[in-house]
Amino acid sequence: MINNHSARKKKLMKTIVSNIHSPEISFEDARFRSDQIQYLDQYFKELISKEKIQCAAYAISRKGKLFAANSFGTSREHGQFKAFSCQSIRRIASITKLVTATAIMQLVEKGLINLTTPVKDILLEFDTKEHESITIFQLLTHTSGVLTDPGNFGEPYPSDLREILHRSKDWITEVLRGPLSSQPGQKWEYCSTGFVLLGEIIARLSGLSYQKYIHKNILQPLEMQRTFFTVPEALHEDLCFVSKRDREIFKLSLGKKANLFAATGDLYSTTFDLMNFGQMMLNKGRFKGELILSRKSIETITRVQLPKSKMADGWLSTFNDVGSGITCFIGPIGLLSPQSFFIGGGGISFLCVDPEEDIVAILFAPSADPLGGSDPFIPLNIVWAGIN
Repeated sequence: MINNHSARKKKLMKTIVSNIHSPEISFEDARFRSDQIQYLDQYFKELISKEKIQCAAYAISRKGKLFAANSFGTSREHGQFKAFSCQSIRRIASITKLVTATAIMQLVEKGLINLTTPVKDILLEFDTKEHESITIFQLLTHTSGVLTDPGNFGEPYPSDLREILHRSKDWITEVLRGPLSSQPGQKWEYCSTGFVLLGEIIARLSGLSYQKYIHKNILQPLEMQRTFFTVPEALHEDLCFVSKRDREIFKLSLGKKANLFAATGDLYSTTFDLMNFGQMMLNKGRFKGELILSRKSIETITRVQLPKSKMADGWLSTFNDVGSGITCFIGPIGLLSPQSFFIGGGGISFLCVDPEEDIVAILFAPSADPLGGSDPFIPLNIVWAGIN
């Protein structure tokens, strides 16, 4: 009798090949020890061989120049083998929130909104005794008290956030129907619902759909040509799926109401496209000379807005000296510099910027586990150990 698991693993091992991309500068010019990249490659290959993750990719730049990029594994689950690459398209989940925050700050710069603006001034459904004091800033920093995902809390919510958004015309009233989890501004509690609401605010203030605004004002100027909310059919072969849930979410992205959940976690992108976004953040809002966001807005996003004491119940509370900015997190986790900022997306994708060392690192390590099959800080430590 054939051992199906052994046969599958043997076939899987054949996919653990390097797909090295040409660097723009050498390790020597990047002042980086090449042996650390060997350790990084070995780390990802081992995770794939143990079936902790399905595939992996990374891109690392210093002073705006790519010096290391590689990929491994397959972009298809269930025995379908298609090589994963730095150009493979993958849902980046909550990294989308940083894109949404960038759009909000653009509207702040245009004078259409202020961070202290009450949400009720734009969304009338917030004009209640319980919700009237909630501000844009509190939605951006996960301190609004709005429940993150109604489906996790039972009644009065019969279903999860995606289902509510797809079935209800009056979805804002529905997601606000239950009590707040805490008083506005008092507690950090990760809140995807808040970013769905921010997407609606962007649409109402700009006069464009959320997706059209993001495409015109962020994706296009950043030359993120393989980044989409709805991936064109011609590029479906380049998509990476690691689970049935992945495919279900992708099908929802093709529907008429796809725009509703888009702002919190439904952007699809590549390792290289995210590098452009990270480079813009490192360059204080500029990309190839074009201003995407002002230096002061970047500083606001990446400044600690909530110290660790305010995040006592948050998932980062176990790390010393880590605080929350606007959407991203700031602090010296592991070997990262004190001013480093980072954000991750379930599944897992990771964007990290270190202004002190002029480094941007993008990691993709897709896993069927929504929290990821790997610890993203291990490969980041491997990378940062190579800095000369």
